[in-house]
Amino acid sequence: YGGGAAEMECAVQLDQFADSHPGLEQYAIRAFAKSLECVAQTLADNAGWDALQVVADLRAAHVTGQLDIGVDIDQPPGVKSMKDSEIYDLMAVKRSALKLAVE
Repeated sequence: YGGGAAEMECAVQLDQFADSHPGLEQYAIRAFAKSLECVAQTLADNAGWDALQVVADLRAAHVTGQLDIGVDIDQPPGVKSMKDSEIYDLMAVKRSALKLAVE
């Protein structure tokens, strides 16, 4: 889904993955997870919302299993279902962006 939903879900999954890695690896994994939240934060900033609140709401939704929740740039509170709104991102674009980011 679009609206930063895919990136936030990856961040949540990486944070959970980091819990199983002791030591310095854990910090690197968490730092990468945190970097993925920039997509949602940028969308919220550009929409004029309180980015910290939107990212917190988005993370809370994903932690509770609402995988399709993303940033709503049109109306407060700033998050909504990307599936219901039919907002999708292309997998090829996501794959390419992620590949470029980690090189």
